[in-house]
Parts: sequence; structure tokens; C-alpha cells
Amino acid sequence: AVLERNGLQIKNIIDYVMSELKDIGSKKIAVLGLSFKAGTNDTRNSPAIHLLEKIADTKTSIHVYDPVVKNLEEPLHSRVTFSTNIMDTIMDADCLIVMTEWPEFKELNLEMVYMMMKTPLIIDTRNIFSPNKAYHLGFSYKGIGITNPIFDSIDVSLKNII
Repeated sequence: AVLERNGLQIKNIIDYVMSELKDIGSKKIAVLGLSFKAGTNDTRNSPAIHLLEKIADTKTSIHVYDPVVKNLEEPLHSRVTFSTNIMDTIMDADCLIVMTEWPEFKELNLEMVYMMMKTPLIIDTRNIFSPNKAYHLGFSYKGIGITNPIFDSIDVSLKNII
């Protein structure tokens, strides 16, 4: 059931990226985290690997960073670019996808990330960033299981009026 749900989430992530970026073949996607959880180099059943396998056939430029995972099995390894640090991964990216909740990802300065990215789009599968802060800075932000706080505040306002 968990793997089935992960597969559905991966499909939803890809659908969202494609709807936001349109022609993903000419885009740079930055992926933070390859292991199935922080604190390990184990990529077995990792949602990040499943995501990469699904987008590897596109012409998208895929840049990845993980603090401990430094290689992948072929053919996936030759299809992605491993960055030596987070900022190189993010630089000029059209989309940032957070797949693992490593502590250094949580400490990212979103203002700096916004300035470095070509297109301010974040998909935060681990909900490590504040949606309100991301929206306030101008990001298109999608957290798994999180609704848009702007719409939430509109709903509250409408309830007060009605």
C-alpha cells in the first residue's frame, strides 16, 4: 500500500511539474535527497529514485544532491548530474523538488534560493519549508498534503462574511 501511494505521489509530482513548466524538456530540475530517509545512504524503494526513473527519459536537465548518496546504478547514474553542494544544484533551476528531509535542507535560506532559481517553483514532499513564507517570497509552492495558505485565508474571510 505504501509503495502504491508513493507511485501515485510521484505521478502527481510529475503532472504538477509538467503543468507548471509546460515544456519540461528544456528545463533544469533540482532534486534534493536521494535516500529513502535522512541519515542513511539506502536508496531501496526511495521515492526519489522512482521520480528520477520517471523523468529520466525526458530531455530535462536533472541535477541532484544528497549529503551521502554519491552515485546511482546505471542507466540512471549517467542520466543525472551530481552536484557537490546544494547551491550548485539549485542554481538556475526551474523547479526544486525536496525528496528527503536532511537537516541541511531545512536550514536553506529561501530568500537566497529564490534569487538563485530561474523559475521559483518548489515541490516539497517532506514539508520542510513554511508554505506561508514560500508564497510570501513569490514561490509557486506545492507541499504534499498541504493546501495553498492564500486560499485558506480567503476561505476564512468568506466564512466571516457569510
